[in-house]
Amino acid sequence: MILNTLGNLLAEKEVPMYELISTHTARRSFITIMLNSGVPDKAIMKITGHKSINNFQVYYRPSNEVLSDFMSHVWS
Repeated sequence: MILNTLGNLLAEKEVPMYELISTHTARRSFITIMLNSGVPDKAIMKITGHKSINNFQVYYRPSNEVLSDFMSHVWS
């Protein structure tokens, strides 16, 4: 569902899920899944075409579960 405002009016529009997903979403998901699977940064950067580690790191958003597992592993 997409919500748009026009003045004080709020308009809702039902759209299929695939229209809400962009190539940017797929790129972020790919990078996150690959990093969570243990694939090295440099290998993923080669696949995605990133030249800068700083630009690459913007795409990674670890979940709370991944962070919790990491902390459990480090402090066990």
